[in-house]
Amino acid sequence: MPVLGMLAIILGIPPMLTEDRTNVVSIAAYVIVVMAGVWYLINRANNMYGALYGRLTDIEVKAIRIERDLSDPARLFNELAGDGLNLDDIFGAVEASQPLTPEHLYSTEEVNDDA
Repeated sequence: MPVLGMLAIILGIPPMLTEDRTNVVSIAAYVIVVMAGVWYLINRANNMYGALYGRLTDIEVKAIRIERDLSDPARLFNELAGDGLNLDDIFGAVEASQPLTPEHLYSTEEVNDDA
């Protein structure tokens, strides 16, 4: 529609432009070029939107999976252990806990001055 409005401005109402062959061909070429350009831009924008929407959907699905895995650490550790990951290699062997007696609470550990 803006192209047709532009034609009305160029031609004037009533048309002031002479109707010789050169004027008609140039106006028709102008209309065709503008219409082809608009069609190309709309199709390109549609394809880009489709690709972007597809990628965003994939990212959303992956984010939901990550959120689900991180929300339940016990299940995550079970899945990792099922895949053959040895948690003792990562965290080290668990030391036996010492009883809570005054000797153990007030042990003679040295404290570094830079701590």
